[in-house]
Amino acid sequence: MMTIPGVQNQSDLNIHYYGFIYSTAYSFYALFQKYRWKGSLQEAVQRLKLVQKIAIISILWFTWHLNFLLPEMTLKQHVLHVLFIILGSFGLIKITD
Repeated sequence: MMTIPGVQNQSDLNIHYYGFIYSTAYSFYALFQKYRWKGSLQEAVQRLKLVQKIAIISILWFTWHLNFLLPEMTLKQHVLHVLFIILGSFGLIKITD
């Protein structure tokens, strides 16, 4: 993800190499953290319909990240974030089911 644009760092590493390391570590963290956290939540809502599951998980996920408290985020960024969360919730439900 960040390999091509690169990530500035204070370790004097190549920005593209550092971007690759950053992206890889972040992807593993995000996958396992979301899978575990949302897996527990999905067990709690397993009897609900798919749309209800997605709605509840998405609302909790959005609230958990507190992005709505960031004044520098534009409405477009909030909408894209919510859409990403809904898509992610759907994907993770399908993976874990």
